[in-house]
Amino acid sequence: MRIDDVKEEAWSVCPDQIPTKVVPDYDALFHTLDARGWLVLAPHPEDHRVSTNGALESKTVKDFKNWMLNNKRLMLSTKRLGQYRWYLTIGAPYKRNPRKEQS
Repeated sequence: MRIDDVKEEAWSVCPDQIPTKVVPDYDALFHTLDARGWLVLAPHPEDHRVSTNGALESKTVKDFKNWMLNNKRLMLSTKRLGQYRWYLTIGAPYKRNPRKEQS
């Protein structure tokens, strides 16, 4: 998927809440989200690494989150959906601190 493929209305709608507290079947949740048009990233397992605090993280997801912040000025919220899948929600526009830019 390319960033141009995201429909314009996707940038301004408020997302539905995803029931991730008690999920017995991540595959069923993935198929539900996929059917509703959620952006779910499933990077290759080799792309994942263990962070300094011992959690599994994806370099691709982290890079995409940073790209959206720096280029589109949008905050992304990421959550894990099983072992190697992540879903993303697009948050509010990111506004740089003007005091930091002056120094």
